[in-house]
Amino acid sequence: AKDILLDELESNSPCLSPDWIRAVAELNDPTTYPVLASYFINGDGHASTFEVIRDLPITDLPSCVDQAWEKSKHQDKWETQSMAPFAAEYGHLDALDELFNILADNTSDDNRYYRPEVRSALLRLLDFRGSNDELVQWYNANKDRLVFDPARKKYVVQ
Repeated sequence: AKDILLDELESNSPCLSPDWIRAVAELNDPTTYPVLASYFINGDGHASTFEVIRDLPITDLPSCVDQAWEKSKHQDKWETQSMAPFAAEYGHLDALDELFNILADNTSDDNRYYRPEVRSALLRLLDFRGSNDELVQWYNANKDRLVFDPARKKYVVQ
């Protein structure tokens, strides 16, 4: 089954089930990591793939996140929004901005369901606490002074 799974990943099949990706990841075979990383960058479902591979010892994972984030920004809204928490976790200020845009948008029904997830992601990335409106106000007041601290995996005001 390993060969079949790897063939599908290498072909960048659209909408490949996360179960297939998980099956390859669970092999814990370092020879599969480049294929998993490539699928993360080039396949569909960047966020769901990242959820599966994030704890694997893929040495160039930060570079993979950079590339997947860039691709997701040119795909549909869902790809961009679902990848934004992970890109923000790796220091992408534009991803942080995307998260705050979602949190601030009270008009979209789609965002209403996604907002609690976004809030949780933001609270992991910031030391500031408050209501959603307070978080958005704080961000708007400080966004030009925010820098990413990779050691803490948090954004801090400078």
